[in-house]
Amino acid sequence: MSSFGSAADDAVIQFIAGNYNNSAPWYQFNDNRGDIQVHPDFLAMIDTTDPRLAMMMDANGYPGDYYATMDGHVDILTYDELQFILAECEAATGGSPAANLKAAVEANMTRIGGAIDAALVTAATTDVSLANIMKQKYIAMFLSPEAWNDWRRTGLPVLTPNTGTQIPRSLMYASVEVNANANTPTNTDVFRRVWWDK
Repeated sequence: MSSFGSAADDAVIQFIAGNYNNSAPWYQFNDNRGDIQVHPDFLAMIDTTDPRLAMMMDANGYPGDYYATMDGHVDILTYDELQFILAECEAATGGSPAANLKAAVEANMTRIGGAIDAALVTAATTDVSLANIMKQKYIAMFLSPEAWNDWRRTGLPVLTPNTGTQIPRSLMYASVEVNANANTPTNTDVFRRVWWDK
């Protein structure tokens, strides 16, 4: 494959400690608001001994050190995400996704948690169904908008709305866009499906 040969090829933005204006966006967001916590439904998807967990969130359920320190990260595209995409392709076409799924979970554990727990990798990758692939990718893509895009595209994993009966499926156009561009489509509502949404 001519794209990513390993995690050494990850496209990751590393931010700078000691300079607020150049600090990680999740750090700035939490510093300004501090009202985003991990939902229990997400915690139910991941083993409490998973080495990624302590880096994903702190003891109070706020975004953890991998993301929300001044020198945190924003992941653009990573080797583990590529492996999840390949696993999904294999599953969707009747192929064998096992190797790609295993590589994806291992690479994600290494990148975020700093270690591979072989028993947890086995538990997470024995089921090679599309549903499990997308669940494992949802865990791995924690705090990435791509997790939302994957859910809209596949309907997986099955999620329960926090309030009401629906989960938002699109963003409203910002007022600055509406005011500056007469061709902006009319805002409807956040439950409107975009054209590729399943």
